Amino acid sequence: MRKQDSVRRARASVKLGAISLCASLAIGLAACGSTRNACHYMALGSALIGQTTYQGNNPNQGGAITASTLSAPVGGLTESLAGTPTVAYVADTANNRILGYTTVPVSGTITPAAAFVLGQAASSSAVPGTGATSSTAYGLANPSKVSVSDDGRLVVTDTGNNRVLIWNTLPTSAATAPDVIIGQTDINSNQPNMGLTAPTASTLSNPTGAMLNNNKLVVVDQSNNRVLIWNAAVGTLATGSAASVELGQFDNGSGSGFTTSAQGYYYTDQTTGVQSVQFFSPTDVWTDGRSLVVSDTGNNRVLYWSQVPVVNFYNASNVVGQTQFSTTNPGVSNTLLNSPTGVFVSGGNLYVADTVNNRVLEFPSGWQTTNKGPMAGYVFGQQDFTHSAYNDDDQNGVAGDQTNGQSNTYATQNTLHSPSGIFVDNSGNLWVSDRSNNRVIAFSATAGVDGSDTDGAGLVPNCNGYYPLPPDTNYNNN
Repeated sequence: MRKQDSVRRARASVKLGAISLCASLAIGLAACGSTRNACHYMALGSALIGQTTYQGNNPNQGGAITASTLSAPVGGLTESLAGTPTVAYVADTANNRILGYTTVPVSGTITPAAAFVLGQAASSSAVPGTGATSSTAYGLANPSKVSVSDDGRLVVTDTGNNRVLIWNTLPTSAATAPDVIIGQTDINSNQPNMGLTAPTASTLSNPTGAMLNNNKLVVVDQSNNRVLIWNAAVGTLATGSAASVELGQFDNGSGSGFTTSAQGYYYTDQTTGVQSVQFFSPTDVWTDGRSLVVSDTGNNRVLYWSQVPVVNFYNASNVVGQTQFSTTNPGVSNTLLNSPTGVFVSGGNLYVADTVNNRVLEFPSGWQTTNKGPMAGYVFGQQDFTHSAYNDDDQNGVAGDQTNGQSNTYATQNTLHSPSGIFVDNSGNLWVSDRSNNRVIAFSATAGVDGSDTDGAGLVPNCNGYYPLPPDTNYNNN
C-alpha cells in the first residue's frame, strides 16, 4: 500500500469533521473552499533549489547570479551512488553551468548554496564557453542533463557545444578537465556535426540527454533525430569515439543510418515492408544499461526497449503516451502526453515530465508489459489527469490563481510550469526541473495523487487559509 493511500483515508475522516465545523460556525461555503475550484489534493513539494520561497519563479531570483540561483534548468539533479563520495549536481542551463553539492539536499531544504560550479570560474558568472576559459574553468554552453554512472563517472550533455563530456572521477572543481569528449575531437571544438554537411557515427547536433550504465553510453542526438549507443564504454571510450548503434534513422544494414537526420514517427521500407519507429526531436534518455527509455518529444510519446539494442534501427518494445505506434496526437489524460521531456525509472516505476501539460506522471511497475498506451497511476503538479494549466493553484483550468479576487501566476509548493528533467534520488525523493519557474523542486516519489480527490470532495476549511488541517508530508490542502 502506498503511504498516501492511508493518508487519503485519514484526510477523508477529517473532511467530515471539517464540514460539520463549517456548518456549526455558519461559515459561508466560499470560505470553506467550495467555489472557484479552491480546494484540492495535490502532491506537496518538500525541498527547493533556486528560489527562496515556493512562490518565487524569477530567473536568478530576479537579481544577480549566485551559488543559490537558477535560470531555466532543464536536465534535473543527479547524485553519486552508494559507495562513492556524496556529490550532487544540477544542470543550470541558461546560466551555462553545473551546480555541485557535497551533500545532497534533503527534505525541508530551501535553496542551498552550491559548494562549487562547473563551467564557470566564479558562481557569479554565466558566460558560455568551450575549452579552457581561464586557468580555473572549462566552459559549458546550455548544459541540459547531468547523470552519474553506476561506476562513478559524471556525464554532462553540453548541448550548446554539441558534445557530451565525461569525467572518470567525480569533479568538485571547475578546474577539472573532462576525460572524454563525445561529438567533438578536442576540448576546444563545438560545431554541430563537427562542421560536416551530414552527421556521422562520431558527431552530434544539439544533444539533450546522455546516460552511461553497465558499460553502455546512450546519447539523445536531438537535431539529428536519433539516439546513439556506445556498447563498450569502459576502456575503449575515448574522445571522438564512433557510436556502435543508432536508432531512429533507416539503415539497410550498410551503416547508412549514421549519415541521415530525417524526422518521423514510423518508417516502412517499401522494398521489404519492414517497419520501425523514428524520432521527432527526442529529448531525454534513461537506461540502466539493460533496458532503455527515450522521450520522443515531438511525437508526444515515450518509447521503451526491453533490451538495449545492439543493431541499428531496432524497433521499440512499447510506446507510452500513445495508444498506437503510428499515432502522434498530443493530449491530456492518464494515457496521453503533450511534448514529454524528462524520463526516469525507479523501483520499476516510470516517471515522465509531461511538459506542456505542466505535470509529472508516474506509471506504476507493470507499464513495461503494456505494449501500447499504459495508464498512469499518479500525477504531480495537478489534482487529476484532466487539468493541465501551469501554476494552476486553484485548479480552475486557467494558469495561475484567481481565487478570492487574486490574479497571479506565481509558482506554488504544489504546481509546475514546463517541467523538463526528473530524477529519483537514493532517499526516494523525486526531483523535478521546473524550468519556467526557474527552480528544481523535490517531492516524495510516493506522493503523487491518483486523481480521485477532485472538486466536490471539498468543503474543507483551510482551502483559502481557514482552519488549518493537521499537516502531512504528502498533500497540500491549498
